[in-house]
Amino acid sequence: MDQYKTIPITFLGLADQLIERDENSFPLGTSDLMGISLVKNYSLYPAPLNHVSFIFLIHKSIICEFNNHSAYVSLDHPNGNELFNANFTIEIPQGFDLGEAGYFKYPDWIPIVISGTNFFLPQPGIYPVNVHIFNEKHKISNIFFNYIKTPEYTADELYGIKSKLLSCREAELLISCEECKDTIKIYTGIQKNVKRESTGCIWYSEIPDNFFCKCGKSSFDLRYYKENFHSILTADPLKNYGSNGKTSYERLYSHNKI
Repeated sequence: MDQYKTIPITFLGLADQLIERDENSFPLGTSDLMGISLVKNYSLYPAPLNHVSFIFLIHKSIICEFNNHSAYVSLDHPNGNELFNANFTIEIPQGFDLGEAGYFKYPDWIPIVISGTNFFLPQPGIYPVNVHIFNEKHKISNIFFNYIKTPEYTADELYGIKSKLLSCREAELLISCEECKDTIKIYTGIQKNVKRESTGCIWYSEIPDNFFCKCGKSSFDLRYYKENFHSILTADPLKNYGSNGKTSYERLYSHNKI
């Protein structure tokens, strides 16, 4: 535990949704943090984390040093490689009294949020959260990402999905390589769709375990989609894939050049 106390900063967890009700306050005004936790459950991996916010508390005694020393946060893969990083950019308004920035119960601790993290989490596991400052790397916490397997739907459950207003009855995933444009199209639904398959779509349980593009520059682990892509028919898009209520992979895959 000593390694967690090397700098006065703590990680509260990942929030599924952040709603700021007072955007002009520093550093974080009146806000609603939904689903904040150090344990996250996802039914599909790689999992898009474009919707989450990293929530930190930083002691006011060190907050100015974060700008002076180019501090940043990183999330490591369980194998030790750095998966993602983002800078701490803390703009303190001129003349602002840091004594007014903390929680009313903990006035010396200031909440800092890092959002807009466009990356994919490759697999379930324990992911270390680190803060880099003063040319040193400090592990401050872990995030636990679990895999939730959804059993195959029964006939009654499929009928319930079909009869539900605005339900998701079919879903398609397109994975492509930006270099050679090689693609694989995967779909799931209430039942197989011959018309969709005529366009090159593959039923989710019949896809290979991995996608390797023709040029060899892109690869993708498809095992969780092969086993569990049907779970998206009953997924809560607000909880699992972002606050806009849409399950869009296209922009994120383009961003990560897959």
